[in-house]
Amino acid sequence: MTLTAILPTLRASIPDPLDKALWPANTIATLTDVVIDDVSMCHLVELSGTPAIYRSRTSPGVVVVMRVLDAATTGHRTRSLSVDPMIEGVAPVWSELRLIGRVSTARVEATTVWELSGRRSGPVMLPADISTGDIVVVPCAVDAGEDLPRHRSSEPVDSAMEDRVAG
Repeated sequence: MTLTAILPTLRASIPDPLDKALWPANTIATLTDVVIDDVSMCHLVELSGTPAIYRSRTSPGVVVVMRVLDAATTGHRTRSLSVDPMIEGVAPVWSELRLIGRVSTARVEATTVWELSGRRSGPVMLPADISTGDIVVVPCAVDAGEDLPRHRSSEPVDSAMEDRVAG
């Protein structure tokens, strides 16, 4: 258990630690983002929507950025999340799933993650205030020889981006 799990208010001043062995080599955690090869995963979502995939330019590794479609409390300190469809050809390391885009100082709870395919994973220890619309990112193992796009979008770019393009 990490210090930020024991004292969740610390997440407002230090990022949750990453298991460096499970993320691409040039990954940095910030308070509200994960940055890989100097590419912000929050910015990737602004540009391409969700789900989005990022393949590291400098080391083996892929991450998938997803939107939380539904979140619910299922019992005493247990929760359930459903997320965007997973990209084919990748195996998520759900234990490393992280909230990005905002700081959460809520305590962690055992959370089951549901994919739209009906597969479930977990429990994963995640902040208890993750809700519908939040953005999460997870590192993934890739099948050998799999040709994945750098990013993929299943929904239009957010309205702020559409306004910039239109204006």
